[in-house]
Amino acid sequence: MTAGSIDFSNLAPQHGDDPPLPFSEMTDSARFPVLQQVPCHTTHTNPAIHGLIRANLDRAPMYSGQIEAESGPRYCPSIEDKVVRFADRDAHHVFLEPESHESDWVYCNGISTSLPADVQDRIIPLMVGCERAEIVQYGYAVEYDMVRPHQIDATCMTKRFEGLFLAGQINGTSGYEEAAGQGLLAGLNAVRCARGQPLIRLTRDTSYIGVMMDDLVTKTPREPYRMFTSRAEHRIALRADNAPDRLTPLGRELGLVCDDRWARFQQRQQTLGDLHRLFESTAIDSVSLRELARSGRADSQTILGHLNGASVDRRLAAVVFNNCRYESYLIRQQSDIRKMAELETRRIPADFRYDRVRGLRNEAVEVLSRFKPATMGQASRLAGVNPADLTLLAVGLKSASQSGPPSVS
Repeated sequence: MTAGSIDFSNLAPQHGDDPPLPFSEMTDSARFPVLQQVPCHTTHTNPAIHGLIRANLDRAPMYSGQIEAESGPRYCPSIEDKVVRFADRDAHHVFLEPESHESDWVYCNGISTSLPADVQDRIIPLMVGCERAEIVQYGYAVEYDMVRPHQIDATCMTKRFEGLFLAGQINGTSGYEEAAGQGLLAGLNAVRCARGQPLIRLTRDTSYIGVMMDDLVTKTPREPYRMFTSRAEHRIALRADNAPDRLTPLGRELGLVCDDRWARFQQRQQTLGDLHRLFESTAIDSVSLRELARSGRADSQTILGHLNGASVDRRLAAVVFNNCRYESYLIRQQSDIRKMAELETRRIPADFRYDRVRGLRNEAVEVLSRFKPATMGQASRLAGVNPADLTLLAVGLKSASQSGPPSVS
């Protein structure tokens, strides 16, 4: 829709973060944000719209049989899906999102649809603020094909064709941050493959990209994959504020981090060290800031407010506060990570014959032969593989490494 055709006077504004935070520490905070921040607005559907949708479901490809997919994406369903699945709701929020400073187009987030244009023409004017809205592009449905997860490796390379790397929706994910993360990994490994260097697999304890890639190659998706913090068992360690500390050294090692970024990282590490010492030496009522943060007896605002007299970077001070706050959990988590690392480093040959491992259940043989996990860690996360199967597999791998093929049942 065009912004000029929308009546915003009765719509609630939805502002962004204040102040907004940049993704990268390379961003000049003094000049950020560069662009003027523009609010979104909210409107909503209503019973009249829902009745119109129900009356025309037979004209929607998802319901008429034109699209054969069993279901649409769970986390951004069409308005048809929402009306059918949540029949008790008489309204759904719709966010009116400006698309650009250079255009007056406004995206209607919340009413994605495959209904015909004539139905959309009747739906839009029924929403508050959109009575005279001008539609510039109608909604439409897209059906995607994908490569099944047992055909790709956590490096983004296909198992069947060496040197062919896939990233994005073709791997069964959404096309947003998930696709960008895969593109980074696929690009890195494509270059390493061309140079004859070992390919890189990110682990579940170091990054959300690692969690995502492991999930993609060990689980059969029933819907487009979205990355959520709840999917990561080590999410206390995988915080947004410590991403530079987790991944910059690896990026430097792999040639992805320039000298300027590396110099900033080294300065960051020095500052974090100084702040940790300041948390140890500064006290409130004879209790160090570190202990107060660790025990939960003071929140971040209280502790950071106590540092106002010192010349400190408040963003990095917040990182130190979180490190102290979660310290006991992180220590426990590191123990779990060390145990899992043993499985992740035990490689499984791509041509290993699971059907020759004595005592391995038929279901496990079928699953392992289909997915061909690269490590024992991946094998442990496959549905249909239990701890007893892993024990037998470990024996079979040891036998194969010592005397050729594993024991024949």
